[in-house]
Amino acid sequence: MKKGVGIFCIFALMLVLSFQFVLSASNETEDYKITQAYQCLNKNVVDKNCSKLSLDEKIFASLAIKKCNTEIRSTSLNSEQCWPASGCNIKTTAQAVLALHNSGINTDKAEDWLLSQNATPQDLDWFLQIDSPNPTQCKISYSGRDYLVIIGSDKKINSGAGTCLSLDTNGYWLKIASSCLDREFTISCNESFLTSLLFKKKTSTTINVLENSHSASENGYTIEQITSSCFKQGGSCNYEGTLWATFVLKSLDYDVSNYMPYLTSMSDENEKVLPESFLYSLTASTDFYTSLMLKQKSGYWEESGNRYYDTAMALYPLKYDESQNKQTAVSWLLKNQDKDYCWESGNVKDTAWILYSVWPRSVSFSDSGTATDVVEEDDCEDAGNFCMLESECSGKILSNFSCPSYYKCCDTEKEVQSCSDQGGKICTSNQDCFGGTTLEASDLLYGQSCCVDGSCQTSTQTGEATCESSGGTCSEICDSGYYESSSDTCDISTDVCCMKSKTKLSIWFWILIVLVVLVALAIIFRDKLAIMFMKFKSGKGKKPGEGGSRPSSPSPFLRQPMVRTGPRRILPSNDEATHQVRRPEKKNEIDEVLKKLKDMSK
Repeated sequence: MKKGVGIFCIFALMLVLSFQFVLSASNETEDYKITQAYQCLNKNVVDKNCSKLSLDEKIFASLAIKKCNTEIRSTSLNSEQCWPASGCNIKTTAQAVLALHNSGINTDKAEDWLLSQNATPQDLDWFLQIDSPNPTQCKISYSGRDYLVIIGSDKKINSGAGTCLSLDTNGYWLKIASSCLDREFTISCNESFLTSLLFKKKTSTTINVLENSHSASENGYTIEQITSSCFKQGGSCNYEGTLWATFVLKSLDYDVSNYMPYLTSMSDENEKVLPESFLYSLTASTDFYTSLMLKQKSGYWEESGNRYYDTAMALYPLKYDESQNKQTAVSWLLKNQDKDYCWESGNVKDTAWILYSVWPRSVSFSDSGTATDVVEEDDCEDAGNFCMLESECSGKILSNFSCPSYYKCCDTEKEVQSCSDQGGKICTSNQDCFGGTTLEASDLLYGQSCCVDGSCQTSTQTGEATCESSGGTCSEICDSGYYESSSDTCDISTDVCCMKSKTKLSIWFWILIVLVVLVALAIIFRDKLAIMFMKFKSGKGKKPGEGGSRPSSPSPFLRQPMVRTGPRRILPSNDEATHQVRRPEKKNEIDEVLKKLKDMSK
């Protein structure tokens, strides 16, 4: 019996451990999941071998875990001048520069090659604007000649200025001829004035103002020259390549202002590459931030057709962002890890890009593949400074301190504008921002939010469950392993709510609970159960018609002292006793059968 109780205890211990394992799996922290994701990525890279990965996979593996650098360098043209060797590509070369530089490898040759691929965009119209608080007369000089124009009290210009500057149809600006985009224009007026360059896409009516304007006092002068560039691929501007090259060169402290007119004006024609993410990181403009947030679906972004890559791209410049949009996207990514904690069934490129964009770490791996964070010295924030986008720093950039990814170390805390300055309205604690996005603002009280491009509406409980709040994701079509939920709603009418298909894990979870309870009860009432078990076993051994309740082989636990009331009986030998016991049993059985036959014949 002691052996049986021991088995019960061991079995109970195993069930308790299993129960604890199930609970721990359901309570995994974000840090644990990301550490496992790094280990999963490393395993996939090691198992597949860098030489067998595609160039894209090698580059993104290098970004995340600094592996495959040798293989990246071997696939370049002219000793790491550009990538791939079969035909240099702006986007791929820029990504390779980012990866190799991130690993501390010199990329001067590739940077020079990128800069040599400059071209002048032909898709833009340019205008010269001259503004003065008073009517004025101005002289415009270029190509060795001077031209006189008059600006009236209505701000209109009376005429053009030579073949390079024609009067625009509205009369307020001078249009610069496409053949004169490389000319330098010197302007002088007899009243204080300001000059600036405007630009727009040829097929658009939206006018953009170049950031750098110039002013001068009476009889002073300003100089304006168009410096618009792009990166060419096959002889013409390549938008995605220009985005990546501009972004990478900016992170390496190059002046990239020349590329901004082309990138901003052509963004609406290239929405699939999510330009708002690049443009926000380059300018820190709330306009690009808001546009980026408004493109978010239920937890993710999807413009190119790959929601994992696009979500990582959108989150790339939001390392220090604390908005609800980012929190929702991070939760979505964590919910959609595969069984090995990677993404997209171990997709090397997507997993590496997500980790580098959202959870950048410096890690080392043991021989067994265990990931360990590497503590970096001279950390910016540990020294009391602030990591942010370079364009957000109003103070001094500190180059001797490090920040994650492409962020810069600034000696001054980020300046946050008021909600009204950002074009938003303040929602109270019982209101939600509908149709827009929320921004950080300096004038918010506890519970308030700054709503941009939306409206503040009182929160109401409609009783209608939303997909996101129920743990699902919205999409036009549910992927494998998901089912369509009809009881949950999505913001976009064409989307359906996709819920993860239920697995047998929950069934086993409850089975484990029931078994643990049963075993616990068995241990508590083990003595009573033992008595019941022995009684059951004794009763099962009786033959029909037998009387008495004494078991033929009593348990030691049930043995009672024997009381003799008569003279001692001498028992027969074993053989004789066996013979004497079995023969009556057999006779009784035969008599019973004969009796039944007799009764049946009546």
